[in-house]
Amino acid sequence: MTAAAPRAPQRWPPSVIPLLLVNAIPLVGVLAHHWTVFVVLLLYWCENVVVGAFNVLRMVCAYPQVSIAWVGKLFVIPFFMVHYGMFTFVHGIFVLSLFGGGQTHGGGGGASGVPALIEAVRQAQLGVAVAALVGSHGFSFVHNYLANGEYRRVQLTQLMTLPYRRVAVLHQPRRDVDRPGSRELTPYCRHGAVGSGLGWSTTTRWSRSATWTATSSTRLATRAM
Repeated sequence: MTAAAPRAPQRWPPSVIPLLLVNAIPLVGVLAHHWTVFVVLLLYWCENVVVGAFNVLRMVCAYPQVSIAWVGKLFVIPFFMVHYGMFTFVHGIFVLSLFGGGQTHGGGGGASGVPALIEAVRQAQLGVAVAALVGSHGFSFVHNYLANGEYRRVQLTQLMTLPYRRVAVLHQPRRDVDRPGSRELTPYCRHGAVGSGLGWSTTTRWSRSATWTATSSTRLATRAM
């Protein structure tokens, strides 16, 4: 009988470390810096923008070896940019109007729309947190998507729908605040918002990292046989 090949040791992919560090930012903000519900949700909204931008890059890089795929991209990518962009913009305005208080119009400066959102991010001093999000998603894009060859296996339809799932995190606080007499969220709801967003982001991106780990382990085990 042939002895069974030893199982390859399971390794954490490098993208797990920045993932965990970045997802700890809102938790530290709430516990150490007393972030309000508005600041937490505004940060999640900023990540929605970052996710959408990197998703466009993912669609551009998907299936580069298939010529016919570029025909589909000419329709899918502009459609996603307009649809997701409007969807995210409306969500940002809802976050400002329901939770922003005096910051709804750029802190009283008369700004509205996109300038008001940018001003709200500036006033909340989220520049470092947003830059960390960009760095984390950028590392995942380069390491997992490009270097690990995910761009050769992913479907455009899958990329089209994936970013919309995380937007549901912003709906629960909106439902809570729409209830009569509940314009201010309780600390439980504030920590619940952190937990929901943290759980979604970590679970989704961890599953991609776990897929990378499983694939690498399978390759190592195959070589050992």
